[in-house]
Amino acid sequence: MIVEYLPLVIFFITYRLADLYWAVGACMASTLAVSAYHYLKYGKISPAQAFGVATMMILGLLTLWFRDERFIKWKPTIVYWALAIGFTVTHFVGKKFAMQHMLDQQISVPQHTWRRLNVAWVVFFLAMGCLNLWVAFQYDTSTWVSFKLFGATLLTLVFIAAQMFWLNRRPAQD
Repeated sequence: MIVEYLPLVIFFITYRLADLYWAVGACMASTLAVSAYHYLKYGKISPAQAFGVATMMILGLLTLWFRDERFIKWKPTIVYWALAIGFTVTHFVGKKFAMQHMLDQQISVPQHTWRRLNVAWVVFFLAMGCLNLWVAFQYDTSTWVSFKLFGATLLTLVFIAAQMFWLNRRPAQD
């Protein structure tokens, strides 16, 4: 999981040492490297990861080409909202919810609990996308970069911890 955050850490460090455009380039390169690592190790890249890579490459190139930071600031929101859409689709298509696909090997809960978990993630992704836009366009770039690394990561960890706490308080078959 640490490998997943490597491009974000590289982005942050490069931004502090140079500027946003160098950071975007470094993030693009490290994103490709992490994807290559995943492909070599597991023989595949998940659709969500492929979407994240494509989004990073497209918005990164637009940021660098036009020298306009607005493109890269939209990237987290686009990914969050795409995940929200993907999780929502699993409510209507297929036999399992997105969270169930990811965690059913680790935990056993009733179908309605999977549904609640999935809805919670949809709401979380929608809220995080909105929060990213608010920070990106109401504060300076430095604040947004710090939020992207520390704020969004902390909020995600708190959300995961809250879900774990909620799951642990529920009977196995409620």
